[in-house]
Amino acid sequence: MDQDIMSARFDLVDVKLDRAHTRLDGVTGRLDRVDNRLERVEGRLHQVEGRLSGVDNRLSGVDDRLDRLESQMEVHKRLLEALRETQVKQGNQLGGLDKKVNGLDQKVNGLEKKVDGLDKKVNDGFSMVAVGMSQIAAQIANVEREIREDKGKA
Repeated sequence: MDQDIMSARFDLVDVKLDRAHTRLDGVTGRLDRVDNRLERVEGRLHQVEGRLSGVDNRLSGVDDRLDRLESQMEVHKRLLEALRETQVKQGNQLGGLDKKVNGLDQKVNGLEKKVDGLDKKVNDGFSMVAVGMSQIAAQIANVEREIREDKGKA
């Protein structure tokens, strides 16, 4: 009986070992599948790392270009600010020039009035000279006539 018990126990151990072996085969199969999947994932990971390296290089170039653009924008900004300051100064200067031009306009208007007054006086003077010359010519003509008449009587 001891042998029967032992035999039963060995049979039970064999069954358990077979089950464990079957389970182990299932686990091993799954581990193999996991290993295969892990290898594929690692391969894809290497591809992604390669791509990322390329992207990193391109981003580095983009960063450099952005830095250059930022510095150019800063230069343009300073130029525009300087231009604005110049325009403000020139605007102020133009305001002063505008006042001076207005003053000159007033002076020119005054001179034009004086010239108009002088022109009128000169025209009036020439008119008077013309009348005086007419009167002188008329008197000369009278004197010449009187001289002719006196010569004719004598």
